[in-house]
Amino acid sequence: SLRQQIKKIESNIEQISVISRNPSQYKGKYDVEKAIKETNTLINYLEMDAHSVPSLEAQDALLKVQQFKTQMACLSILFKEPGSPFISSSASLMDTRNKALTATAQLNQSSERIRAAGKLLAETEELGMSALSQLQNQRSKIENAVKVLNSTQNDLNSGAKTISTMERRSRFPYM
Repeated sequence: SLRQQIKKIESNIEQISVISRNPSQYKGKYDVEKAIKETNTLINYLEMDAHSVPSLEAQDALLKVQQFKTQMACLSILFKEPGSPFISSSASLMDTRNKALTATAQLNQSSERIRAAGKLLAETEELGMSALSQLQNQRSKIENAVKVLNSTQNDLNSGAKTISTMERRSRFPYM
């Protein structure tokens, strides 16, 4: 399920983050590149699964996907910098910081677009429900009009028969 995928990705990101804070403690014990690739693959699967499920849970999952992608971009940059483990010069630190800030800004923009799309979806759904309600009322009115029309037609037919009978009796009074 989407929740299980999200938990697995969160766990992987947390593990990679812990390593990034204490690289010497984990040297040789954990393949960071493999973990990053695996986590990115899981994120891609989550994104595909979220697109195939129409629900609010899918919207939340897509927001999480954007957050995960930003976190993984920052972690990838951190592990791929020259002189790793972890940035040795202040210039590299500023470059990494700027990249992280840019990625965060993009994430915030994407999150805002997703929220706006969700709001638009809710408004569209509300308009659709309103239109459906109006159509139902109009259908009811038309059905009632048809009933009145049929009743009037029956009355006219009955009246025509009565007039026809009266006319016949007036021509042939002894029948």
